[in-house]
Amino acid sequence: MTNVTEPVRRRRLLATVGASLTVATAGCDGFPEHRGPWRRLTFGTIQVEEGENGWVVSFTLRKQHQGSEDLKAFHDVHVHGYDRNRTEVCSKRIGTIEDEYPGGSGLPVEMECSAFPTMLTYSAAESPCDENITTTLSVAVYDEEDGWLVVEGRDCGEGLPPEPRDPGGE
Repeated sequence: MTNVTEPVRRRRLLATVGASLTVATAGCDGFPEHRGPWRRLTFGTIQVEEGENGWVVSFTLRKQHQGSEDLKAFHDVHVHGYDRNRTEVCSKRIGTIEDEYPGGSGLPVEMECSAFPTMLTYSAAESPCDENITTTLSVAVYDEEDGWLVVEGRDCGEGLPPEPRDPGGE
């Protein structure tokens, strides 16, 4: 009988370490010096644990903005999880997000996935194509060596699932 606990522990450790590094470098993510109004949804700490019926993903949603009050909100926010084949394995409706969640704090979110997700992203009524404000919907990718990394935001016109991201490419 093989011991499956060790790989699960290693995955859990890697996911936690990677997410911690993501949070520690959150201010160094290459987001342009904010010329004009902007808003973004990104990820804080991400943890994935195997459960009885699949995988449980826990993370903090971080919303930040700069600009007028009428442009700060995100409406009809959902988070989506995809496996390596870009098949959606989980999603959760979050709703309207108006509050700011800077730094390491954020809105705690938990969702169940039918398979281990390797990519997470948000969808919202607002989009990267918005003209009056720079809008970023972040993508987080799981890397076997580095754990969870927030690699970049979705492009204007990029649908779901997002195009594959290279975690080491940024």
